[in-house]
Order: sequence, then C-alpha cells, then structure tokens
Amino acid sequence: MTDTDCWILLEQCHDMALNDMELKSRLVREAIERLPEADAADMLRFFDAAMARCYTWPLWGAAYVMNGGCGDDTFNDFRACLISRGEAAVLGALKDPDTALADIAGGVESWFYEGFDSAIRVGVQAVLGTLPGRGPFPAEPAGEQWAEDEVYKLYPQLAELYG
Repeated sequence: MTDTDCWILLEQCHDMALNDMELKSRLVREAIERLPEADAADMLRFFDAAMARCYTWPLWGAAYVMNGGCGDDTFNDFRACLISRGEAAVLGALKDPDTALADIAGGVESWFYEGFDSAIRVGVQAVLGTLPGRGPFPAEPAGEQWAEDEVYKLYPQLAELYG
C-alpha cells in the first residue's frame, strides 16, 4: 500500500464522517480491518511517519492556541486528528499553521479527539493479530520552540477564532 493509497483511505473516511471523530474513527478502523496483512502494516507505518512529520513546534503552538493549552498527550491527539483530515490539510498546516488551520472547519472537540490514533492501532492489530513495533519517533519537535507568553501572538487568526 503506497502513501497515496493511505491518504485516499483516510480522505474517504473523512469525507463520510466530516468532523464526527467517533464515526471517522470507526470507519477507518473498519477499513483497515478489511485490508490484507501487508497493507495493514503499511498503514501503520504510514500513520507513524505522518505523526512524526507533524511533530513540530509550529503545529504544537497552533494546537496550544486552539485548545488554550496543550500537553504531550493532547498534542498527540491533535496530530492524529489533523492527519485524519487528509494530505492537503497536513501539508497546509505544516506550511502555514495559522492560516491553514483557521481555514479548516471544526470545533475544538474535532481537533483533540482521543480515539483516532487508537482506531488505527486497533484496526491493524485486528488484521495482524499483534501490533508491530512502532516509530521511530523524533525525540524533540522540529522547528523553533515558542514561549507560552508569546504563542498567541504567533497565531493571530487562531487566537481570534479559539482564544
């Protein structure tokens, strides 16, 4: 399964569920459960790579502003929810998080849903019988770190929408 195939699977689930993250999680889990073993393993590899790619200070700052704070676990949920929206959303957010994320519809709950990462893992485990090793994951976020007392100034559009 190529990365393009993985994006297509995610985007199809997103199009069916929109911002209903519970439904989207169920749809993606069920879609993965129908995959052959090699494709399910590819999906987990793809998802882990996308999570690692989105592990950046700029995205964390955007999530912080959108949620009024954002710890490690919450940022994990945010990245998974971003990835669930598809390739264009991820690429836009990586390029310009303030503008791209302000332009994407959805309330805070659809950005910080806890179950999407689990849906991927549960689907893969159902197919393979076990969960393969994951990662590698970066030790630190990429990009320039922000200060909490300045972060809202870095994301004026998001601060206006969510602040």
